Amino acid sequence: MVNIVKIILETGVLEVRQDVAFPLNFSVADIRDISKRSGTFSKTIVLAGTDNNNQLLNHYYDVNIEAGTFNVSTLTKCQVVQNNVVILDNALLQLINVNKQQLTDAHEQIVNYEVLIKDTKAELFTTMNSQELNDLDFSDLDHYQTSDGIVSTFNNTVTDGYKYVLPYSTTGSNNYHQRQMKPAIYAKTYFDRIFNTAGFTYQWDDLSVARFDKLLIPYNGDENAVDWDDYKVKASTSLTTTQAQSTTDARRYLSASDSTGLRPHQQCAPFTHP
Repeated sequence: MVNIVKIILETGVLEVRQDVAFPLNFSVADIRDISKRSGTFSKTIVLAGTDNNNQLLNHYYDVNIEAGTFNVSTLTKCQVVQNNVVILDNALLQLINVNKQQLTDAHEQIVNYEVLIKDTKAELFTTMNSQELNDLDFSDLDHYQTSDGIVSTFNNTVTDGYKYVLPYSTTGSNNYHQRQMKPAIYAKTYFDRIFNTAGFTYQWDDLSVARFDKLLIPYNGDENAVDWDDYKVKASTSLTTTQAQSTTDARRYLSASDSTGLRPHQQCAPFTHP
């Protein structure tokens, strides 16, 4: 039986010789460990340098056959069809090598291309594999931590990115110190930024039904470092007196001042998310 494989691009179909091996690796994912998920990918596939292939690959990868250069970082969407059956849909094609052979002193050269094909899931996990949550940018969620500000977040939703939740109390008291309060970031906020950083988007029609937009990830960082410069009181009004100070009677002269600082029980410090 003749095995006919086609690699279909948006602008045409790459020519694949019938004798070219086209192995695909399908992996069974372990949902408990995201780092072990690799998706479906092919081993190196060699394509002949026909006029059709030269034109199509040059369009996507800026191939310079004479110099042997091309854009290796470019990924092109493709579809793999075997004997008129779709094997991979919405897959990615990557050019990894351009080989040239000069068999005679003639100008014509034999050129072939080495490519890899992988599904978009493989590329997502490849991109995420070396990244950590600390690499995500949450600077837009930085805020000053005040009692009123904490209480105001109790009505926050996923659109705000975070909210404060009451910590567990071992005494059963309804009184909480400000130092006990830590913000929690919505799981969807993490989810969105992971995909955005990797350059991907996702569609989850039942996200609200699953109540994923209600899920919060509690703060698990270190205790806040206190910068006492945040609490300095700086007087802007002074009083001058001409009354002599007694050498035997210690007195203090106090004046009203309009302070730009904060009293200790009104502490306000910047809070940076991890």
